[in-house]
Amino acid sequence: MMCDINDLRSLLHGTNGSSRVGRTAIVFLTRLVLEKALASLWEVAFSGIRKERRYTYKQFTCLKQLVRDEHIDMETVIAERIHFSWATLSKGCHYQEYELTPTIPELKLWIDDVEELLEDLRIFHDDHTEEK
Repeated sequence: MMCDINDLRSLLHGTNGSSRVGRTAIVFLTRLVLEKALASLWEVAFSGIRKERRYTYKQFTCLKQLVRDEHIDMETVIAERIHFSWATLSKGCHYQEYELTPTIPELKLWIDDVEELLEDLRIFHDDHTEEK
């Protein structure tokens, strides 16, 4: 079962949001939600591509370039925000012992940002599935 934005908000407001491990888990789950949305984007935008394991970082880099080259009909700023959000969440997942874990306000901000990006991707998905 895949978690969604509402599940993330519930975790954040529950006891898991107060512990160091709980906050890190929320960051991982938030990043996973964004990665799942990107996988759906690839299915819609390039349904004819042979399916194989793709490295997530490379997917985000390719997304920005494909949007710039107009192979994907999406605003460049959305692709850049998607990449930036993923990179920020990745850094939050892999903090060092001498660094602080993400704070509750940071988590709220990241979850809100991913929710906005999911809506942008949903609009893209709806527009392109209607055309086929």
